[in-house]
Amino acid sequence: MRIAITGTSGVGKTFLESLLSEKYGFIQIPKYTNRPKRPSEIEGKGIYFKTIEDLLMHKNEYFFMLEYMGYVYKWKKEDLDRYQNKNISIGITLESMSRIIDSKLDFIPILLYIDPSNIKFLEKRIKKQLDYINLTQDKKKEADTIISKRLDAVIIESKNINNYIDALSKTKYGKAFMIKDDSTLESEVIPYILNLPIN
Repeated sequence: MRIAITGTSGVGKTFLESLLSEKYGFIQIPKYTNRPKRPSEIEGKGIYFKTIEDLLMHKNEYFFMLEYMGYVYKWKKEDLDRYQNKNISIGITLESMSRIIDSKLDFIPILLYIDPSNIKFLEKRIKKQLDYINLTQDKKKEADTIISKRLDAVIIESKNINNYIDALSKTKYGKAFMIKDDSTLESEVIPYILNLPIN
């Protein structure tokens, strides 16, 4: 089974990938990016940090790529081939969801979104990702800019969320989930994935 996890910024795509990997044996196809490393991230655990030159030089090695907030993300063909008989996942942006649906790569899109009225929950989650509480004052100013950009992106993405939900109708098993709190992934999303008939 191939799962493509998509959704609004900070909603828990990476966290869901980690849960599927750690508890349910899914292989998290690593992404390669020129984005700066977050404090919680470990090189080689689902992500590799590269220069933009390296990502552009070896473009034929990748089966999928996207750009988000000025950074490039790519996934290697050899990783997809290596795990062709396993349950795998990738995390992608909303904007790239239609491309993964049309790609004929057989990924099932799982869309996670949040009601804009629940933005404080999202802000708290993004701060946790950035280890905000332990940052110096200067680093907190940098983090505040990142947080502001990501929350602005969520508001914009949320305005068009129904278009993305409608796009799921092109797929056999794709489904959207409104994330209400931290328990939604384990109470709704993961049971749905584990009960897919092609599991």
